[in-house]
Parts: sequence; structure tokens; C-alpha cells
Amino acid sequence: MPEIVVVGDIDTDIFYIVPHIPTWDEGVLVDQNYVLPGGKGANTACVLSSLGMQTGLVAVIGSDDYGEIGIAGIKKNKVELDGVIVRDDAETYHCIMMLDDTGEKAILVKHTEITYPSKDALRAKIPYLTSANHVHYIAIDPLRMLDSIVEMKRNGLTVSADLDAAYPGIEACRDVIAYSDIVFVNRQGAGHLFPGKSYADVLSELLRIGVGTAVITLGSEGSLAGNQRGDIVRVSGYPVRVVDTTGSGDTFSGAFVYSVLQEKALADSLRFASAAAAISTQRIGGQGAVPTLLQINHFIETGGCPDEY
Repeated sequence: MPEIVVVGDIDTDIFYIVPHIPTWDEGVLVDQNYVLPGGKGANTACVLSSLGMQTGLVAVIGSDDYGEIGIAGIKKNKVELDGVIVRDDAETYHCIMMLDDTGEKAILVKHTEITYPSKDALRAKIPYLTSANHVHYIAIDPLRMLDSIVEMKRNGLTVSADLDAAYPGIEACRDVIAYSDIVFVNRQGAGHLFPGKSYADVLSELLRIGVGTAVITLGSEGSLAGNQRGDIVRVSGYPVRVVDTTGSGDTFSGAFVYSVLQEKALADSLRFASAAAAISTQRIGGQGAVPTLLQINHFIETGGCPDEY
């Protein structure tokens, strides 16, 4: 049985390496291209498994080539497949990434009906979800995830939710925030939830709603977190030469959840997650440089990122 289950998505990411991101009506030559496994849920599950946790994933894919590529990624990283639903009548979603040599990218997402599990799919997986101790939700569609989150809390599990850019806004996200033990938003999400407020004020608002620990990720500027005990911590990002930022936020949240579940202090958990995210940017793809515990600890000790990563 899993120690932790991630609820989210599996996809295939198609990367086109370009000299620069094209502007309107501009054509550029593609230097190289890659077809790689991805998905926020799959990326996060791979990180948790790499860190030594028995990890499951609840997601829905189609029985198509994109689904096979996505499944190959989580198999490689030893994520349990018992929670994955395969549908013959649906299409696995995919992303097209245009990536330049600075690590900047433009993304097209071919969204499908099974990008995230439906409420019915989540109800069907309640026995599997409640076999774990903690469930981490990719909650970009918070209203789809809310009933499952409430059910997990009723069953005594701890819960974390990655709201990402929190596109639906505060009213759609409020109950997910209130029921969660840990909530993640990025800087865009902070702005969507509480327009015009400082990051410190956004953190206070999230804690006021009732989440146990709130985390705001700020890209190269680091991260900010606070909890109901009154701890407020901000850490800087690690300076590295970025190859690709795809999946760095997923790596951060997975590593942070792992560290919190090991009962590490808030500041230590932020530094640990920041180091994991920095390592993840050193190769192309959300699962291109999934960090191990040994690599993260070495990175923190040395402040560097050896070539073999």
C-alpha cells in the first residue's frame, strides 16, 4: 500500500528547442526536439518516489501513444500504477513546448476531458486513496477535487493541494484552502487569489482561511511560507544555469511535502524543496532530472550542481 498518493495528471510533453521564442507570425527553425513523459501529477509522484516514499498516483489516461509515454515515465520512477485509470474512449492530453537556450519557454496545452480525474473517478478510488497516510492534489480545478479532499480529511488523512496559478480565483479555491494541511500557489496564483496584495499579505490571508501551512513559490526569487504556529520564512532560490524549468514547481512541492512529513522545520523544508527544484532545472523535461535524497543533501551542503545530475 502507498504511503502517499498524488491525484493529478499524466501527459506527454513535446519539446522543440528553438533559438528564441517566436513572435506573432514569425517562423523559427527547430534545432532539436524531444518527446518526454510529463504532467504535474506524474512529475510530483516521481519526485516523492525518488525520495524513498511508497508513492501512488490517481490519474486518467487514454489507451494511446501519449498515454503509453506518460506511463513509461512513472514506471521508470517506480510509482505505483494501481490508481491509474486507462480509458479506451478518451485522449491523453499533451503539451507542445518551445524552449530556448535560456530555459524560457512557450507552452501549448491540448486539454482533454481526462486531463484531471472526474469526481466519479475520484469516488471510485476512495479505497485506494484512504489506504495512504497523505494525499497530494493537483488542484488546478479545485471544485473537481474538493469532495475528495473533504473525504480524505474525514478519514483522518493529511492533505496538500497545489493550486498552481489559482486561475479560478479565491471563491472557487476557498474551501480547498480551508480543508488542506498544506497549500501551494505560485506568484501568479497569489495575484489571482488576492489581487494587489503583497506576498506577505497573501500568506496571511491564506492562513486566515485555515490552511495549516501556506507556501508561495517565486521562481528564481525563492519562496515564502508560513504556518498556524506563527512561523514565517522566506528563502532565496539557488543560483544555477537553467536548462529547463518544466516541472520545477512540481519538484518543489513534492520535495516540500516529503520534508514536512519527515517532521522537518519549515525553514529546512523550504531549503530542501528549493534545492530539489534547482536540480530539476538541469535537464529537459519535467522528469528529466528527478532528484534523489542523496543529490539534494549534497547540493545543499555544497551549493553546487555536479554535471552528473
